[in-house]
Amino acid sequence: MANFECAGCPNALDNTMSLQCRQCNDNYHVACTRISIEDFSVMSPEMNSSWICDVYRCRQP
Repeated sequence: MANFECAGCPNALDNTMSLQCRQCNDNYHVACTRISIEDFSVMSPEMNSSWICDVYRCRQP
């Protein structure tokens, strides 16, 4: 994910500790989400790939 900017802050993302929203494809540092480092570290690949950001979630009816 290098060269991507975090949708939650103006900083660039590195290849670790980041998530991509499955709906809008925005990328976030884990620290910019409401997910703890502990929870992120035990997320399965399926959970990681199905994550939806709060911004998109709030747009849903």
